[in-house]
Amino acid sequence: MLCVDSNYRLVCKIITDFSVKFDYLKIFNPYILMNIAQMRKTYKAICSLVVFMEATLHSSDSDKDTASDDHQVAIGGSVNRPQTVHSSHYSFERYPENETKVSIPFQGITSIDSNIKRLVKLKKLYLWNNNLKSLPPEIGDLVNLKTLHLDNNNLKTLPSEIRRLVSLRKLYLSDNNFKTLPVEIGELKNLQELSLSGNKLKALSAEIGKLVNLQDLNLNGNEFELLPAEIGKLENLNVLYFRSNKLTTLPAEIRELKNLQYLYLDYNKLETLPSDIGELKNLQYLHFNCNKLKSLPSEIGELKNLQYLDLRNNKLKILPSEIGKLKNLLYLVLNNNELTTLPSEIGELENLGELDLSGNNLETLPNTIRKLSGSLQLLYLRGNNISEIGEKGRTLGKKELRGIFGDCVKLDEDVPQGLCGCLLQ
Repeated sequence: MLCVDSNYRLVCKIITDFSVKFDYLKIFNPYILMNIAQMRKTYKAICSLVVFMEATLHSSDSDKDTASDDHQVAIGGSVNRPQTVHSSHYSFERYPENETKVSIPFQGITSIDSNIKRLVKLKKLYLWNNNLKSLPPEIGDLVNLKTLHLDNNNLKTLPSEIRRLVSLRKLYLSDNNFKTLPVEIGELKNLQELSLSGNKLKALSAEIGKLVNLQDLNLNGNEFELLPAEIGKLENLNVLYFRSNKLTTLPAEIRELKNLQYLYLDYNKLETLPSDIGELKNLQYLHFNCNKLKSLPSEIGELKNLQYLDLRNNKLKILPSEIGKLKNLLYLVLNNNELTTLPSEIGELENLGELDLSGNNLETLPNTIRKLSGSLQLLYLRGNNISEIGEKGRTLGKKELRGIFGDCVKLDEDVPQGLCGCLLQ
């Protein structure tokens, strides 16, 4: 089974076309965009854009000004950018002491000098996509710094003085060479966003539990086999990215993440979801693509606010009847599993707009699915063995499904047309 979204090439083409406006990408569902992370090694800059865009889509209205600046930098814009650098060593002598924003990405910088300590009023520093191997200890003098963007460098460690950045809210360290989490990060008590994706991390130290104000944590693309119990101390966490690791189990302490709204666990080795998952009452998005799930706990039905459930590319044979309790569910993605039947409670998902059942072993659907005719806009059934006619009164076959849902049903014989057809593959 290939764990690659069928829209992968289409989305890649659109994103690599630099004439496409940034806002245009927002029309795609999150599960289509998420596979772009697989391009990281080839298109590091483009992938940095996608990861950053996804995070900022969850930004609060009160943070719009900050997010606007970050978007500008992420797509190659500048915030007080100096002239092109002609030396691998960079000096900050040219900047006035009252400078508040500095952006110097894509300049091949390998080191920066101690003069950075002069910029005590600096609030935003963007040094992403360089070749930095270390930071000077004087970085700790930037006590007013709120955003530090160091993605796509060659950093292995941070100076201990980093702990003095008490005003820091956003720290981006993706695509570096960290093998362990710098313990000093635990002292950044006001940190709200931390990105460590694309490193070589195998474990998180207990220090992570000190970041009690953290709202967004990105650990995609590392080598984690487990999450520490201390993850449960991040009581303000809204978003947790943990794609493309080696996770085999989730700690029970995950139940303590009461404010978690977005949980991305795609491309791991998880065989079960703990019953504690039902404690995440505020969860809206749960992504579990490409794991080894064989079943779901009945507690999945306790996720009353869940809107998007992605369980593609697993080994599910049945769904619990409690799935019908997810009254706010808008998207249910179950393609490429081993489902032979659906519970009748599937018809209770009164707000469901999209149901993807392609690539399973279904022969009929429960009669109760007709109750979704008022909300369902897309029903994917390709790659199943749907009978022409179901068992009267109990199940539905192709003819009945056509009569109820019309063109919303996508079966093997449907030939896609144009761009819309590509998106329905």
